[in-house]
Parts: sequence; structure tokens; C-alpha cells
Amino acid sequence: MTNPVPGYPVSSGYHKSGSHWTTCGWHTGQDYAAPAGTPVVAARAGTVAYVDYGPAFGGHQFAIRPGDGTEDFYAHCRTRPLSGSHVGIGEPVAQVGAEGNTTGPHLHFERHLRYGWGCSIMADPMLSHNAGAAPDEEDDMPSAEDVARAVWAQPMSASDGQTYPAQAFLEQSNMQAEDTVNYPLPHYDGAHLWTVLTSTLDLCKDMSARLDELAASEGRRGHPRDVLLVVLLLLVVWLLILAY
Repeated sequence: MTNPVPGYPVSSGYHKSGSHWTTCGWHTGQDYAAPAGTPVVAARAGTVAYVDYGPAFGGHQFAIRPGDGTEDFYAHCRTRPLSGSHVGIGEPVAQVGAEGNTTGPHLHFERHLRYGWGCSIMADPMLSHNAGAAPDEEDDMPSAEDVARAVWAQPMSASDGQTYPAQAFLEQSNMQAEDTVNYPLPHYDGAHLWTVLTSTLDLCKDMSARLDELAASEGRRGHPRDVLLVVLLLLVVWLLILAY
């Protein structure tokens, strides 16, 4: 993989919401906090293009375009490479700065599905961060921390109102997440599990009796109850997984 600010982890993830990001209502890229002057390298190879996506990104903003229609956007830098030049993966291209709308020196890094800037064309920057990974080399495979950050960057709400335990995953990876929200693990007590289990048993018994009657009335042979027992076994396993 190619971290655009080698040695410095993501300090603010993609798609976070908050008062800092008013244009789209969420963070359109990911930030790498580092001292001013820290080298910035190309996450993907491509051609440098000077862009102007607004003064909030500073005066040395630029994009690197690999030629597949997408682009990687670099902002808040205090230097930038020559427009039109070709850069390789990992090649130094700029220095971390604090130009534009910032609270301190950092690289703001975005991935765009096409050239230009807009909320609808944003993509997860980790796709570019990990673009240099070599699958045949174990040392270059994404680490647990990188995977956790990619998961953390995605929306975590479910249709049933529950939330996924991304923070627990981060804590297990011994990571420090700044300004994170608390995503609680769902809790299932013994009484709740027992109620669900007994209700399932009653339903299976009723279905078994009805299927026996149907098979007898049509003169068919077979044991539909066996099917129900398998289904019941799967339900019990599922409940045990939820409980632990």
C-alpha cells in the first residue's frame, strides 16, 4: 500500500459528519495530521493537474490522474509538483501544510470518480491509499488497522435502528480513534433468548402437525418434521451466536 503521508495514520476518516463539513454534510476525504513540511507522496501513479476546487483547500491544491477517469485530490499542502508531470507510486510530490480552511497542518486526501469536485462523485480514499498493495507480498498486505479504518469510514446505521460495532473493532486493534461516536454492541439477555426460543419451538410444532396432516391427506410419504428439525437446529445456532 502507499500511504500518501508515510509514517502518519489517518487522523480523520472519510464520510464523518460534523460541524466542520457543511458543503456535503460529511467529510469528503480523509486527513493525515502531520507537522508542516512532512513529505507527501503519490498514492497512485499518474499525471499532475493543477485544480481550483475552492479557497478552503489552499493555494497549492492539485490532483493526480492515473488515466482511468478518476483522480486523487491533495489539499492544504504548502508545495505541489509541476503541472503536467508524471509521477510514480510513492514519489514525493508535496509537503504537508496548513493552507486554506484548517485547524492545523495536515493533508486532506480525496478520491474522485471523475475529474472535478462534487458530493456525488466522492469515493473512499482508502481505495487509493491501498492501490499500491502487492497481493503476493505478505508485508504489503493491508494491516488490521487499515481494514478497520476502511470499515470505520462507511455508514454504520441499519434499517432496524441497530448500529454496527465498528468502535469495538477499532479498540481490539489497539487503535486511537479521535472524535468517534459510540457504536454500542446489541445486548441480548437470557430472558429474551428464552422467549424467542420457546416461541420458535411452538411455531415449529404447529407447522409440523399441519405438514403431517397435509402429507396424510395427499397420500404422500416423507417426514417434513425432519426438515423442521434442521431449521430449528439452525435457529438455535443463530441464537447462540447472537448471545455470545
